[in-house]
Amino acid sequence: MLECVWRMAAAAGLGAVLAAAVAAEPAEGGSGATPASAGGGVLGGAREASSGGPPSGWTFRVTAESGYQFRSQLEDDRGRMSVVRTRGGASVFSPLDRTLVFGLDIEGEISNYDFRDARGLFTGRDADPADRGGFSDMYETRLRLTGIWNIDERWSVALSPVARAGWERGASFGDSITGGGFASFSYKFSDTLRLGAGVGAVTRLEDSALVIPVFTVRWDITERVRLESQGLGLKLSAQAVKDTLDVYLRAGYENRDYRLRDERPVLREGVVEDQRVPVALGLEWRPIPNLRVGVEGGAFVWQELKFRDRNGDNLHRVRGDPAAFVGLRLTYSF
Repeated sequence: MLECVWRMAAAAGLGAVLAAAVAAEPAEGGSGATPASAGGGVLGGAREASSGGPPSGWTFRVTAESGYQFRSQLEDDRGRMSVVRTRGGASVFSPLDRTLVFGLDIEGEISNYDFRDARGLFTGRDADPADRGGFSDMYETRLRLTGIWNIDERWSVALSPVARAGWERGASFGDSITGGGFASFSYKFSDTLRLGAGVGAVTRLEDSALVIPVFTVRWDITERVRLESQGLGLKLSAQAVKDTLDVYLRAGYENRDYRLRDERPVLREGVVEDQRVPVALGLEWRPIPNLRVGVEGGAFVWQELKFRDRNGDNLHRVRGDPAAFVGLRLTYSF
């Protein structure tokens, strides 16, 4: 049942929205580790700002990251696929007073898919001469607002509306927009443990809207080791060198869906959904207080492409073999 909830959340594009739950957690010391990928931006800043001290003014954060998935064999001899992703983002947050925090987060991503010997990918029909090759440049943008209210020393509430668009080059941007919202509360059981729960609702490309429950955790196991929610997954981090170097292990569930262009030979204005499960080991280095440099390597242990037509009918799905990946992330705050 829990696995089904997480898979439905990922299919709805709720990864970024769920990260807002962690933002409602006041900073409490511990390992001091922060996510090296999803869940940074305004959410990370909100954690720092919600510690209960006096407002410290506006804080800005810019992020750049890139990753490469090595070539993977698609099932049923559908071809081979590799992916290069490049993402950039900017966020701003400000404590409005001792209990309220406001934030704005904007992200953009380009994904370049490289298919070799692809056939029958969209429809599953090998004999269809129009169903040859795959797709290439895919774009995604996301706008997220976050509001956090620290009711007292133990209770916090977070609200986070989000808008997203995913489209193939040449597709209609207006037909690529989805949106939703998220509300949660969290409770501080001790100086080392905070748990949260809430509900999220989103619209989906050529599918019905989805409403699901969500959960978060932030547990400082020791002074140097922390377990915390990260989007649709978990991250275990440890300080290797105090205030300078962290080591982390993360696993989660990723989802992206894109509107296809109307000029392609098959599946005009349809939807492709990319789902995958990454497991990664990484390092995060802070050479100066405002700069974080993260590197990681791992594998997508499960990945699947699903294709829907303009009417929302599922046409085909294809899975890929596990594939290795590497990633680099830079974050600067000021």
